[in-house]
Amino acid sequence: SYNFGTRRFKYNRAGSIVETATTIAQDKLAVDQRRTLVVAAIDSAERAARSVRENDWPLLAKIHGDFQSVSLKNTEHELAVQDEKMRGVLVEVGRRFALVVVGYSGRDASVIAALNETLSAPNAYPGGIYWMTRSAQGVFPAVREFLECALDKGVEATLLSAQTFDELAGDIADTIRFDEALERHIHQDERSRPVVRAVEMPDREARNDPVLRCSALRVMQLPTVARRIIVQKPATLSEARELLKASKVRASIAAAGKEFAVFGNDEQILSALAPLGAKLAGEIALDPVQDSWALGLIYDAFVKALCRGRPLHPRLKSRGHSIVVATGHSEESAEHRERRLEALSVLKEAYGGPLTGQVQGLKLPFAEALEIRLEHLGGQWWCVFDPYTNVDFPREERQSQGSENPPPFERRINPAADWLREQWAQRYNRKWSSIIDGWSQMLSGEVRGFWVENGQGIDAVFHVGAVSAWSRPSHDHPYFHGAGR
Repeated sequence: SYNFGTRRFKYNRAGSIVETATTIAQDKLAVDQRRTLVVAAIDSAERAARSVRENDWPLLAKIHGDFQSVSLKNTEHELAVQDEKMRGVLVEVGRRFALVVVGYSGRDASVIAALNETLSAPNAYPGGIYWMTRSAQGVFPAVREFLECALDKGVEATLLSAQTFDELAGDIADTIRFDEALERHIHQDERSRPVVRAVEMPDREARNDPVLRCSALRVMQLPTVARRIIVQKPATLSEARELLKASKVRASIAAAGKEFAVFGNDEQILSALAPLGAKLAGEIALDPVQDSWALGLIYDAFVKALCRGRPLHPRLKSRGHSIVVATGHSEESAEHRERRLEALSVLKEAYGGPLTGQVQGLKLPFAEALEIRLEHLGGQWWCVFDPYTNVDFPREERQSQGSENPPPFERRINPAADWLREQWAQRYNRKWSSIIDGWSQMLSGEVRGFWVENGQGIDAVFHVGAVSAWSRPSHDHPYFHGAGR
């Protein structure tokens, strides 16, 4: 359901779920605590208008109608225009309460138009706007424009993330205090349901043929040691990285207690870290399974190694690293361009189209890319890669009223979300298999992070296999014998 204006007004497209929940709640409450739910659809819009005029809450208004109603809006043409009375109810409620949107994409232009109309009224959405979404990257441009318009008019607008409605409902249940009777009802299943249950294990032999191809390559060699660096002046990892970046030193560094573990050229690293009184202290063993700092160091160096000598750019971020197909630049020589295109030919054939370019209608640069992870499974290390299309878009530093910082959601919304969705919606299994083949050829082989010569430092050397992982069923099941599988 979609909540417009606190819990008092709801727009529901999920059958009778709200009515059912209300009936159950009423049954649990004492008689003097019960409130009758007013339900109105398109063919009873006057009931909703009267409820608003008389402050008769709670109200459930189905602005697209109900499958049991005489009138129902369902097709794209029908959804383009709102019932005038229902639209008036929606606008009026927006002038009184906050707006909480849950599970609604913003696809219906008529609903967005009504919400925008409310913004023109004095004291619109006095409690603010809270728009729930699975991912800020996938928010529709119309929603973004609505939130930006609200901020321009001084209305507090917040974009919140929740992967599922169950997750959101759980957070609400943990935050809001309900009547004791409702508390018992809400949490009764949690207390009665066992956490661990005995299940019958399958005893039939599994099929031998693979059923699932994974975008993962075996990493058969990882570095086992790094250079140990000790410093006389205590410093954070961020400070050490800033010193290396300022000196344009190619290296990967991690904090191992009060010491640092580093891959790269010794002389260059010592020169960059001279303000900290850095000194070489031999080598430090790496155990990425046990030590998170060692895994982080190897992960950083691995992504850089995959890109070194290839037309790929590493993008290292705290939430996960990625690599992006390199585009040409104005000063690129013809020889360099020819080599770059030749190296990318296998990927271009796999995708069946350009790897870089501009988003149609937005003039934003895009490039095919991968999210890269290092995972330890089955006693082996794997390079797990997830293809996606990277779009670079400007991050506006505009200021909201009374605030020196831009709203956080502005830096997370991708205006090319619709275009990206269309791009990937048409890439089916055969195309995915081709893309995995292309990237497997591109990433496999021996890769080195910094090409440090013997005696000049310690390099990060990896060997990546060319064959992607396959998953087989652990037991037999009728599903695997289905036609066409």
